[in-house]
Order: sequence, then structure tokens, then C-alpha cells
Amino acid sequence: GAVGDDPVWYASEHVPDWGDRFIFSYNGTTSIDFTYANLSDVQKTLLANNAPEGLTVDELESYLTNLVKFIRGDTSNNTAHGGTFRVRSKPIGDIVHSAPTYYDGMVYIGANDGMLHGIDAANGNEIFCYVPAMVYDHLSDLAIPGYSHRYYVDSTPTVGRVNNKDILVCGLGKGGKGYFGLNVTSPDELAALWEHSGDDDQ
Repeated sequence: GAVGDDPVWYASEHVPDWGDRFIFSYNGTTSIDFTYANLSDVQKTLLANNAPEGLTVDELESYLTNLVKFIRGDTSNNTAHGGTFRVRSKPIGDIVHSAPTYYDGMVYIGANDGMLHGIDAANGNEIFCYVPAMVYDHLSDLAIPGYSHRYYVDSTPTVGRVNNKDILVCGLGKGGKGYFGLNVTSPDELAALWEHSGDDDQ
């Protein structure tokens, strides 16, 4: 029962390459892979909040494509590599008020990179991430070189058994008013079920 002095793993050291990460989101109706091509028009518009002025349609699409890659963990377009996005020290954002929830071999926790993270408790490997639709209105702030800290998914998740499914519910906490529900029964069943905010049902 003793707690060891040395950590078994650090989650930030077990994140797949940005292109290999399983990150999904919600478009108001169903789950989507978190890539530019899968975003709704509303989500694309929200992500363009901090886009440079005067971009052509093609330039804006390129900017948003690279922005989504940046949020996924791509560093090729940050200022250290001649790009315009800020340099991030870790691929996982800071965790402030969200406490880890252990359930059936998994650790679930929200972070201020705009994601809820699902981590294998045995080895620290990131299994999936979820980007709530409710954070899109300020998700692009993460890429600003002069970024000032914001809260995103800042609440503690809860998991329970409902109708033979393992359902995770989490809120944004200081990141905003809203909750989302995910099916986390197994890796092949991962899906966003619903989102509910103070403004509407999504």
C-alpha cells in the first residue's frame, strides 16, 4: 500500500505523434475526427477568430488546416520553425482544477489545451482526446504567440455504467458553462453522445 517516490510514467512523454493521435470532437449531431476537413462551417468560422486579415479563401483554408494540426500537437508552424504559432512546451496543456478519474484501467482528465484526455493507467499512453464543440469559440487563442492562459476543459470527469455502456460526463469548469457525454465502453465504441451548454443543446 505504500506510494513510491518515483513516478511510473509522465503522460506528456507518452503522446503519439500529432498525426497519429486519436482526437475526436462533436459537430452538433455526431462524432467527428478532429481534422479540418471534418469540421462544420460554424466550427471553421469560430476557429478563424484570430486569423490574419486579408487572407484569400485558399489562404484561410491553409491557415485553419495548420491551426488544427497545431492544436493536435504539430510544431512545424510555430515561431521556432519560422511559422506564426506560439511555441508550446508540452503536447498536453496544463491541468489546474480537473482531478484524474480512474475507471477500468483508464485515467480520464481534462486539460487547458481544449481537450479531455483518456490515458492508459498501466503505461501512461494516450488512448484518445476529445475536443468539446463548446470550446471552439476560443480554441484558436492557443496558437497566439502572446497567449494569455485560459481555462478550457477544467472540470473533473465522472464515469458510470448506463444501459450496459460506460458513459463519461464532464464539464468545462472555469472554461465555461456546459457538459458533454461520451461513450467510453471500449476503444471501438468511443463516441460523443451529446453536449449541453448554457446557450443551447448540442
